[in-house]
Parts: sequence; structure tokens; C-alpha cells
Amino acid sequence: SSPPLTHVLEIDVIANDETIYSGGISALANISLSTLEADESIELEFRITWPSRVDDNNYQGKALYFSLAVDAVSIGS
Repeated sequence: SSPPLTHVLEIDVIANDETIYSGGISALANISLSTLEADESIELEFRITWPSRVDDNNYQGKALYFSLAVDAVSIGS
């Protein structure tokens, strides 16, 4: 049997043109971003890749769903 799709796909997370995570999607957990000032924003880009594998046919027609949760914390001045 083939491993789950989450163990096959790889992801790069880019924040403002800087890669802050690169690796397996199954290992992606909490990513700490830099401190943002009031009214400041950050652009995140997610690049999901399918590495070349011999047993790819087992994944045809499969889907992968994930959610993105963002927590903002106010730091007193």
C-alpha cells in the first residue's frame, strides 16, 4: 500500500519572498512569523509540489484538504 498523500507532497511556505518552511507537508506545523506593526500585512505563498515517484498511479483521483489557521497576538507597548 502507498503512504498517505500527506507523506508524499512537499510544500514551500514563502513570506515576503523569503522561504520560511520547506519540506514534507505532513511535518508542517506551527510557523512563527515576524512581528507585524498595526496596519502592517504579510504576503504568504504556498507552493505544493509532487515529487517524482515510481508509484504515482495509486494517487490518481485522490484529494488532499487542509486548513490554515492564523493567530494574531497583541503585544502591549
